[in-house]
Amino acid sequence: VSYRDRLTAYAKDAKEELADVVAFSNAVAERLNFDTSLSIELPLHRVLGPLRFLRLFLDQIFNSVVIVLVTHGCLTIFALLLADASARTYEYGMLRVLGMGRWSLGAILLLQALYYALPGVALGLVAAGFASVPILDLISSFAELPSDSSFRPSAIFVTILVGLWMPLLGNLPPLRRVLFSTLSTSLDLYHKASAETTVTFRRLESLGLDPAVTAVMAGMVIAGGTVYYVIPMSFIFQDLDLLFATLTAILIATIAGFILLATLLQPLAERMVVRAIIWGPDRKFLDVVIKNLHAHAPRSRHTALIFTSSLAFIVFAGAMFSLQAEAIVANLKVALGSDLRVESQLGGLNETALSRVLNRDKARPRGERIVEDFAWASWPMWNVDPPIWTTRISNLVRFPRSYGA
Repeated sequence: VSYRDRLTAYAKDAKEELADVVAFSNAVAERLNFDTSLSIELPLHRVLGPLRFLRLFLDQIFNSVVIVLVTHGCLTIFALLLADASARTYEYGMLRVLGMGRWSLGAILLLQALYYALPGVALGLVAAGFASVPILDLISSFAELPSDSSFRPSAIFVTILVGLWMPLLGNLPPLRRVLFSTLSTSLDLYHKASAETTVTFRRLESLGLDPAVTAVMAGMVIAGGTVYYVIPMSFIFQDLDLLFATLTAILIATIAGFILLATLLQPLAERMVVRAIIWGPDRKFLDVVIKNLHAHAPRSRHTALIFTSSLAFIVFAGAMFSLQAEAIVANLKVALGSDLRVESQLGGLNETALSRVLNRDKARPRGERIVEDFAWASWPMWNVDPPIWTTRISNLVRFPRSYGA
């Protein structure tokens, strides 16, 4: 029986595709009457099973790409807005002197963030639409399937959500700096943020929890819950999507931890490089160079963070694609067992005669032989005539009880 909408069904996710196929098989069974002794098989669904692992791996790669791109976008917008806020600190201070409130300045910065976001979202959707047309046509011609270049509603929603929230989140540190800086600091043309000293008085009773300690505790709780609860739950419910997503999140978190460690070591590495390359008469400029490095530390930190994360992602993506190439071959071997598989529908194969022929070809030199190796697999017991559907495993006296196998 051919499924009329099988292309639409098999193009869906694994759970939705299985639900559609089950609904179709139930409809066929209802038409044939449930009293009839019938056995329903789904050959196309069974053949596509090993390919779902490839789809899961590719989904994790694409999700990792999206996470890295969003993170880089936040860092870039944050660096742009922070540099703009630093350059226009005097201007914002003069506006406050002329009577503009802090919240009005905050609204200006938010509108500036939307000025980056709205055109970016619009241009991104248009560029993605035009860029996807030739790629989809190429895939359609290769797979001989109709192509659909329209965006899904979920894709448009995620694009708008990320495009609006990304600059707003990146705007929080510059906004805080503009709103909570004093007039004397804003109007000081020679003021440097890296050289300022802040003294804060707090009562011991109002200290509460340290934000850094709280963040570390929350991260450890989330990591422990993920390892001890989420991963076993994905095995119990056989939810491979959840399993691969969890493992990818753990791997990305590990890479992010190494990136933060590298960022902490960046100032020490800068000073070591400066002391290593400045020699001789230029040694007297060492303090000046170190002082300028300290003055440009925030921007250098942002640049180093983006560079380190990009380099880490390149290594991560290369390892992932290499893993996918090996996983594809491994899944095909698991599904098929070999490059060539011979089955008999009328009875067992003549193992003695076939083994003699295969061993004769296998004994030839490597350049002349066709068969590298071969193996035999026994029939399932329910294919024996008469079929054996149930087996019991126990001791001779069947005590305490026998176990079904």
